[in-house]
Amino acid sequence: TMEDITDRKQVEDALPFATAVLAEYRAPVAECARALGLTTDTATTPAAALLLAPGGQAREDLETFAPGTVDYFYPQADASVIAPGRLRADIDQRLLQFSRCVRFGDASTYVLTAETVIHGLNDGMTAQEMLTFLDAHARGGTPQPLRYLITDSAEHFGQVRIRAEGRGTRIS
Repeated sequence: TMEDITDRKQVEDALPFATAVLAEYRAPVAECARALGLTTDTATTPAAALLLAPGGQAREDLETFAPGTVDYFYPQADASVIAPGRLRADIDQRLLQFSRCVRFGDASTYVLTAETVIHGLNDGMTAQEMLTFLDAHARGGTPQPLRYLITDSAEHFGQVRIRAEGRGTRIS
């Protein structure tokens, strides 16, 4: 039922680690839903029920006005990736394996850092797979600083350094 879908407690119970991420997006989504007449301050409207109904004609009609997805992006030398529209779901999911979305919207921005690349490596991707993926979807190629970030992070991945520091030992 609609109440099941909009019950915050059920979402938080089902996805306990996602609540911080969901909280970041909840307010703008709620504001947009109110502006579109899909919700009030306390409940969903009949229009929302029509849109959420499986196989509903209202949903199909609305989707004809939604912008399409894109299958390309523009990697930048500052280790960001700009998607000039909503990325196709499979491309978005793959990119998020080794990046972080810092701006979601008509032109989304993703950022790669040593930490996000390491996350991708921990998930089983290789540096070559990351570079091949970027090259396959990049308009204008993958900038050298971004290539270096990925290869350098991969070279140091899994290394443990132990060195004397003062009166103790430093592990990094």
